[in-house]
Amino acid sequence: MEIHEIIQKTHKAVQENNSRQLSELVTDFGLFLTMKDESKLNATEFNEICNLILNESFAKTKNSGAFVYETYLEFDKLSKDQAEVLFEKIESINYFNYGNDEYFTALSDLIARRYPANQTYCLFEKKYRECPHENWHFCFSGLYALSLEHQDNDNMVNKAVKLMKEINKS
Repeated sequence: MEIHEIIQKTHKAVQENNSRQLSELVTDFGLFLTMKDESKLNATEFNEICNLILNESFAKTKNSGAFVYETYLEFDKLSKDQAEVLFEKIESINYFNYGNDEYFTALSDLIARRYPANQTYCLFEKKYRECPHENWHFCFSGLYALSLEHQDNDNMVNKAVKLMKEINKS
């Protein structure tokens, strides 16, 4: 199945709140990405995937996090430019309090483990400062993943833990 068809079916399943269909489509989505072998996503495929995984309605649905994890697992299929664009798109999201925990855990994990530590830390700190009560789960889980991913960087781990403690107090 081509990505366009998978994404169309996924949008329809989201509208119909069909979690069984979404579960099946996660498999198709992951299979599509895996079958890309070493080739990169073309611009159309990348845009469709971004539009899906960063869609506010999609973020609210059960199984949305699984799509993000599939993207995380096949992150090497993104070109450097696509990875930068994806980060910028994530940075511009302003609905962190509307999704589900699975989705935002997956999204923060993708960021923490696939982007440079300083860039990641700055994003989580910025999102927390902008709206601490709504963004705390996204930021806390991301900082936790960041501290695990960069255990060899004491300075980064200390910064992440310090902000996690601040978040925990709020």
